[in-house]
Amino acid sequence: HSLVGFVMAFILALTAGSINYWLVGYNSEFGRYCFFIFNLFLSLTVAEGMMTLIASIIPILILAFAVAACLYGAFMVVMGFFIRLDNIGWWWRWMHYISLHSYSFSSFMINEFSGTEWPACPPVDGQPGTPAISGDQVLERYDYDQFNMWVNCGILVGMVIFYRGATTLWQWKFHDARK
Repeated sequence: HSLVGFVMAFILALTAGSINYWLVGYNSEFGRYCFFIFNLFLSLTVAEGMMTLIASIIPILILAFAVAACLYGAFMVVMGFFIRLDNIGWWWRWMHYISLHSYSFSSFMINEFSGTEWPACPPVDGQPGTPAISGDQVLERYDYDQFNMWVNCGILVGMVIFYRGATTLWQWKFHDARK
């Protein structure tokens, strides 16, 4: 099952990611595009692994979807984009470190903004323009300057191994074929 899931996740990452990458107008360097597809593939694989584990534990389809949606939503809130990590209460901060979104999104941000320069906007209708801004300033604003996108990829690979391994153990221990 995992092998088929990996192939399908790669096809999805390649097709949807390619369309979105060029349609949105992300950084046109080929290496950044390749990393975007790779990071999207890892993100989809981790999400599929987590959903497989949840579906193994909770056999009722609608309940498994509800639990997964709540978990994914909570992970998105604590990933550091909507609320900076230092503004998240200590009682929820631990979720930032187990959230796949924290690692994949920071890698997307680093890939897009690291080492770039965004031009200044000229004044319009008497309103002052905005000064030029570097991509590194954007990363500092969201505290993503402290992350390394390759370390994040390693963490995502570890999450894939953990979720697939936990699913295998759960299936082996608690499921039998006599239904």
